Amino acid sequence: MVRMKRKAVLQTSVHKKRRANPTREKILDAASRLFKNKGFLGTSIEDIASMVGKNKATIFYYFPDKEHLLYEVLCEAQHRALKRLQSTMSSSSPEEKLKNMIKEYLKLNVHDDSFGGISTFELKNLSPKLRESYIPLRDKLEGLFREAVQEAMSTSRMKRGDVRVQTRLILGAMNAVARWFKQSGPLSIEEVGDEMYKLIFRDEPPKKNDDKHSTTEPFIDSSSSL
Repeated sequence: MVRMKRKAVLQTSVHKKRRANPTREKILDAASRLFKNKGFLGTSIEDIASMVGKNKATIFYYFPDKEHLLYEVLCEAQHRALKRLQSTMSSSSPEEKLKNMIKEYLKLNVHDDSFGGISTFELKNLSPKLRESYIPLRDKLEGLFREAVQEAMSTSRMKRGDVRVQTRLILGAMNAVARWFKQSGPLSIEEVGDEMYKLIFRDEPPKKNDDKHSTTEPFIDSSSSL
């Protein structure tokens, strides 16, 4: 029992050292860029090693294989996203809080290589075991938005409905932005956030009984996936 505890402490210590290692961070950065530009399947360990200026042995010292490298890229991106979104949640009103979260999420989608298209389109390349380990992080982020949507529905300017479905519709729309947004386009990413805001909130307060058929109960089979 004592040996097992010592081993766990040693593994945790080594893991922390590797997380703080500049070479490891360079590998993660390179992998993020390559996964985004070439896709996970189109990127080789040799590609990553070449971008970092190291040999393959160095990559395998920090990561057992390419799949675990993808897993670490995804997890660290989610941790960064959670931290940045939580920093926006002290707004004075539920409406402003959701608006700020939307803008921050969109900026992450287009500016953070490992968060944008990778977290949306490369998750399928994780094995069931690693995907199962990653999903709680993604669900935690969705939970922040679900909480914000629920609070915003308490205002008169957001049409009430199924919180779970509306949250996923909002996230789905924002995830798609990474596919088509161009820095050289007519709108900045902040302005795209303003347009998203207009879709969600009404210009005028609703008429009396406008939301009488609304519900926060799921109107779809809860066992189905979106």
